[in-house]
Amino acid sequence: MWREPEEEWDLSCVSATVKHSPSRMYWDCFSRKGIEPIVPLSGSATGDSHVTILCKYVIPAMKKIFPNNNGWFQKDNARSHKSKVIMAFQIENGIRTLS
Repeated sequence: MWREPEEEWDLSCVSATVKHSPSRMYWDCFSRKGIEPIVPLSGSATGDSHVTILCKYVIPAMKKIFPNNNGWFQKDNARSHKSKVIMAFQIENGIRTLS
């Protein structure tokens, strides 16, 4: 969000917060070669749900941004990102990841 200093308490720049609000997950892709839209995700983070994300968003984005298959995929150390099903899927689909 961007605002000017004098807009600090302007109603268009303020939003309500909820104590203990539900968490939100998003997928996004950015590189020096381009960006993709932010995608809101729903449901639990599991190995199977991560495979769905890889199929729907990661693989198409990697093919678009790195048509020569010279891109690297970076992920955090979330448990679902390190599952056996994910590791096997990445190998089968040639998704190179940073350590």
